[in-house]
Amino acid sequence: MNHLVIAARPGWLAIDKPTGVSIHNDPGHDLISLTGKLLKQDSQLASTCAWEKAFSPSAVHRLDRETSGVVLISTSTESARTLSGQFAERTVSKVYRAVLAGKTLPVHGKWEFALVDASCGRVDPAGPKSQQKDCVSLFKKIRDNEFFCEVELSPLTGRQHQLRRHATLAGHQVIGDRRYGNPKYADKIAKIYGCDRLFLHAEKLTFIDPSSSTTVLVEAKIPPDFLLLLEPK
Repeated sequence: MNHLVIAARPGWLAIDKPTGVSIHNDPGHDLISLTGKLLKQDSQLASTCAWEKAFSPSAVHRLDRETSGVVLISTSTESARTLSGQFAERTVSKVYRAVLAGKTLPVHGKWEFALVDASCGRVDPAGPKSQQKDCVSLFKKIRDNEFFCEVELSPLTGRQHQLRRHATLAGHQVIGDRRYGNPKYADKIAKIYGCDRLFLHAEKLTFIDPSSSTTVLVEAKIPPDFLLLLEPK
């Protein structure tokens, strides 16, 4: 677990969550449970992040079980309040890395498909029109090959599964997405490349450190799995 710690400062930890791990819906095995165990075992880390032992570590934002990458965890009551407020006010900058189907995506642009603020499915990723809200995601293509493109994605709004749904509505499903994309296509890719995961990774978070009032960037390395599709052996 220690190797998953990206950064630690008074009031918070940044963890590089593996794909397939829930943040808080699998007691004893989810990220919050594992973080609590780690803090109890590692006194130096607990001291660095000024963990209040009466406070249960808590994630201050959401990340899907299937998505890997940066998760910010508060270790005190005050930091939980402050950091949660930054996410609620949308002053936190988020950058994701993804591998999408197809190569015809422009070099950069934005998706503005309106979405309901709830999870949906591949039959109707946007949800009922009467409940849809304005929604914006920015994209920047990094590279592509004959079958896929690697992109940076930045959500400017916060609808559930926003990036996955926007990618599907744009005709470029996130590789490995069986909920909003074609599950048979996901199965085919997993079989060919020997890697069965959602190719969406929370790469960067930029926020204000509650203890120092300075801007902080935390970054999780791109998983080696991504190279399988863009640089196959």
